Amino acid sequence: MNTTEYQELIRLDSLIIPYTPLESALVNWADATTDPTSDRRADLVRDKSKAVRDFFGWICKPVDQITPGDMKSWQFELEQRNLAPATIYAMIS
Repeated sequence: MNTTEYQELIRLDSLIIPYTPLESALVNWADATTDPTSDRRADLVRDKSKAVRDFFGWICKPVDQITPGDMKSWQFELEQRNLAPATIYAMIS
C-alpha cells in the first residue's frame, strides 16, 4: 500500500491521522497481515490499526520497554471496559 492509497483509506474511513513513519509502519503491518480477498478488508485494517494505536496510547512506553506483563495489564483494562471476549481477543492478538 503506497502513501496515496493510505491517505485515501483514511479519507474513506473518516479518520484523521497524521502521516508519520510510525503510522506508515503500522498501516503497512495491518495491510500485510490482512487477507487481501476479504470483503471486510478496509474495516479489518482500520480495526487492527486502531487497536495498536489504542494500546500505545494507553501504555505510554517505548516499544523496547514493553513486557508481557504490560500486555496482561492491557487485557485487564479491556476487561474492565466490559468489552466482549472476542473484541478483547482481537485487540490483544
